[in-house]
Amino acid sequence: MDLSFFPPPPTDHGDKARWIDAATSTTKSAFRRTRSISMLLAWLRFFTFAVMALGIYGWIAEGLNWSLIAGVVGLFAFGTTVKIHGRVRFRVQTLALLLAVLDESKQRVNGEPVILREGNAPDDLSLWESRFDAVSSNQLSSQELGDLDVFGRPISLHGLLNRTSSPIGAARLAHALQNPVQDIKAITQRQDAARWLAEHPIRRLRLMAAAAGFRSLSKDFRNLFETIRDATPMPGGAAITAARLWGLAGPVTLLFGLGQTFEWHSIAMGWLPFIVVVMINGVVLRSIRKDTTDRIRPWLELEDVVAQFSFFAASAVESLPDDGILGDRRRQLVSAVQPAILPRLEARIPYLFLGLSGVFHIIIDLLVLWDLQAVAMIEHVAVRHQSTLLNAIRALGECEFLASLGTYAWEEDGAEFPSVESGNPRLEIIHGRHPLIARNEAVANSLTLGVAERTWVITGSNMSGKSTFLRMTATNALLAMIGSAVPAESMRLSPLEILTDLRIRDDLSRKESYFLAEVRQVRRMVDAARAGHDVFVLIDEPFRGTNSGERVAAASAVVRTLINGSGLHIIATHDAALTTLGDLPNAKNKHFEERFENEGLVFDYSLRDGPAHTRNALLVLESEGYPPDLVADAKQIAAELGDPTA
Repeated sequence: MDLSFFPPPPTDHGDKARWIDAATSTTKSAFRRTRSISMLLAWLRFFTFAVMALGIYGWIAEGLNWSLIAGVVGLFAFGTTVKIHGRVRFRVQTLALLLAVLDESKQRVNGEPVILREGNAPDDLSLWESRFDAVSSNQLSSQELGDLDVFGRPISLHGLLNRTSSPIGAARLAHALQNPVQDIKAITQRQDAARWLAEHPIRRLRLMAAAAGFRSLSKDFRNLFETIRDATPMPGGAAITAARLWGLAGPVTLLFGLGQTFEWHSIAMGWLPFIVVVMINGVVLRSIRKDTTDRIRPWLELEDVVAQFSFFAASAVESLPDDGILGDRRRQLVSAVQPAILPRLEARIPYLFLGLSGVFHIIIDLLVLWDLQAVAMIEHVAVRHQSTLLNAIRALGECEFLASLGTYAWEEDGAEFPSVESGNPRLEIIHGRHPLIARNEAVANSLTLGVAERTWVITGSNMSGKSTFLRMTATNALLAMIGSAVPAESMRLSPLEILTDLRIRDDLSRKESYFLAEVRQVRRMVDAARAGHDVFVLIDEPFRGTNSGERVAAASAVVRTLINGSGLHIIATHDAALTTLGDLPNAKNKHFEERFENEGLVFDYSLRDGPAHTRNALLVLESEGYPPDLVADAKQIAAELGDPTA
């Protein structure tokens, strides 16, 4: 697809919205011109068909030789017009999809984390997993997936990144988010690919527009994959080959019969050979009918998706570079668009529809065993080039996944690709924002965990920003390990196994209470730290499901074990008693705070050194209009319990 009418892409983020508007305007103009050409070609099709029909009628009814010539010319003109019209209509459709892709980018370039495609996990992920490259990774549990909002609505990481259009593209992105990579080389290769796509927005948009045609073909795409995956040679071997060769006997004997009728030859056998061949063909068709029908059926609905796949592959070959993993995927698609593979498959599927209805189908089938010939020609391509076609399908999923990462890097103002390093566990984020919070609402904070400081104990009052900070660090670490850019001024990390305890809930299906579910989750963290794993542990209010005294005791013991174990850890808590752990070697206290102004709480959501010294629970009751005597009673009780802020 030619996008030479696009204006040159901008280098400054502030110009991107205007560039999208300009690109949309030129695309709309191209769309209108192409649609007008399509309408003219539609009328030309009607005219050439009329010339063909009238010419043939004049020859048959009146015996006019010039009429036959007109009919033949009309036939060729009609066929050519149909072919050209099909291409123009396809371009009209593609330009419409390009407009949709541009509109999606316009919605996201202003920093709003809206879901444009699908935020939930694909239902058919297991169907595609065997197609994905195996790399060293750690699979996130349902706990981390929920804590970090990886899937779901109204907003999720999958929804934030997802700009895929095919089922395998969505599954590839979901699989990557569920399995953050531990291999530095693999992460770097993905970063390089995503960076290239971000730096070449016109090529990326062409790739995404070519894939957008799959949006209305999801079911057909799954059927195509399964049909190619399960394709096997027709049983019968030599017998099938002989039957296909025998199919030539019908046209030969038909010409023989016509030859005697019109006195083209003098052999006096009449139509007998033709009748014998037709009778034999009828017996053959009866014997193979069920197997042939079963093999034809899956292909009957795949004409559109094969044409779309062929178009995408050709567009990707034009759009992608020659090196890196994008170059690897390009070579897989180059193999698939060879004339003997996808183009031939696309050309042969319509054979199944030749005379597919009524008497004409019966006649042509009896004449040449057409159904057998057609399905054999199609399956010859699908079976012989099965691995090439499956690799091309995998390449499609990988291209869409990487294009999603490249799109996020281009649309997100200030997003940077992290530096991924080997060695001791480390995580450094400078002015990082939570990717699921609108850019103009997010408050940036920084984090440095490594050899000198492996554990942070974060205190602060309700709503001060502790939970959001924990999620910011973990979601950015996850994005980094799938190869994505992150919303931060800079970021450095070593690959880490992310373990979280941020949203423990009851699990009635497993008969787990809130407290038991949390205990089992924290046990994973303790075991991993003691085993020497490079873990990144995040706990929000440890053991909040039990009473105060035991909560502090259990939490203190767990944090001490983590500090003495391996990995990096962030623990957010309301319990002032846990701040003593921040004074241990390799640990540090941090806090968020608020102030009370004009009878209301004001938060700046900025992380500070040291432990917190304020509480706001009773202030919230007061600011929300609770009865004064109730608030006073609560303050007195708090003072009796030893709260110095009461």
